[in-house]
Amino acid sequence: MSIAACELCLTLFNLIVRALLLCLCLKIRRGSVELVGALFVYIWLIMVGVQSYGLNEELVNHVFAILIFLILAPLFEGSLAKKLFIYLSGWMFSIVFFTFSTVFSMLLSPQDVVRQHEICVLVYLFLLVGFFIVLRTFLQDTLERLFSALEDNLPPLLLIYPAIILIVFLIGLRPSNYMVKADSNATFYLLFMMTTAVVYVLLLKNLVDISERHHAEDELHFAKQLVTEQRQHYTQLLESIDNMRVLRHDFTLHVQAVLGMQDKTEVDRYLGQLVKRYDVSVITMCENQAINEIMNRIRVLCEKRGITLRVDLDIRQTIPIDDLTLCVVIGNMMQNAMEACDRIYDNRFIDITARFTVDRLMLLMENSFDGVVSKKGERLLSRKKDGGLGLVSLRRILTHDGDDLSMHYTDTVFTTMVTIMARE
Repeated sequence: MSIAACELCLTLFNLIVRALLLCLCLKIRRGSVELVGALFVYIWLIMVGVQSYGLNEELVNHVFAILIFLILAPLFEGSLAKKLFIYLSGWMFSIVFFTFSTVFSMLLSPQDVVRQHEICVLVYLFLLVGFFIVLRTFLQDTLERLFSALEDNLPPLLLIYPAIILIVFLIGLRPSNYMVKADSNATFYLLFMMTTAVVYVLLLKNLVDISERHHAEDELHFAKQLVTEQRQHYTQLLESIDNMRVLRHDFTLHVQAVLGMQDKTEVDRYLGQLVKRYDVSVITMCENQAINEIMNRIRVLCEKRGITLRVDLDIRQTIPIDDLTLCVVIGNMMQNAMEACDRIYDNRFIDITARFTVDRLMLLMENSFDGVVSKKGERLLSRKKDGGLGLVSLRRILTHDGDDLSMHYTDTVFTTMVTIMARE
């Protein structure tokens, strides 16, 4: 095989490494895998044609490496950081494999240049097959778990490792800088390149473990909150049952007492005392008893805080959504709204509306707030110092097909819209 043919193969192998990572670790947004493959081959042919004019080969490779990313990135789904990390990783592996193959071939055939290129192609092909196997059996799953744990919000620091390795290889370990004079020198280069790939894999695995551990801790906090909400819910129900028993017993006694009275004035006085003794301030805001209890407690809190509360809840006692889900969603929405109102000094209000249709409950809440939000990308975050669990709880419990949570805001009004699909 001629030197020119070997160089064509090596250039193609470099592109294949980057294409494998992109196609296997990212979802294609437009077109198909065949289209992406055809674009890679087309770019490879153009790059080979440009190199035939005698231009600097390394410079052409670097320029086309950047152009490949700019052309193909829009075809894949995911954030820019995610695409850039995948592509830099593929670029890093292609440089490592090419450098390893070059050094290995120089070690085996230090004098015969043609033989060097042939060995380099064979070694690179062997590495390419091994990389594909590792990618399909381990690396692809590891990257998917990492993206899932980070929810596509990759920290910029994650890009540092492949970027640094690229700089080291492109500047310090260029083929023109290789000085393989002894076996020990070549061994150092080979070990360094193998260590680079191994450290990358271990780094990803550790990041996945840390992210999944953090995710598990969030799930534990959420589970604890659900247990607390459930305990409060059942405590309220037990209290209501006990109160009803006491009232039923007392009502019999009071009726007997009133029947024994002859004077109307005495009856009026007795009834007046009963009104003062029993708090009848509970307002029926909806037919669902659990939600009614929560809303009455919130109404009292809003009155103490000077918040105007307007409620229009069409929630029947029996709907195909369990009380726990309703209590967690509405309770967290109202708690977040009251905390937002606490940050301003005038025109505090909360408006909440609920309508149940055939198979879903739709909630709309508007509340006043100070116009300040905390965001990570397009995702709204809690402004509490400890991160808060209100928004986390809403997102975690609204996981059924059709469930939806959307939030919008102006300078003075925050709007939350929630759809809860039937659970039964």
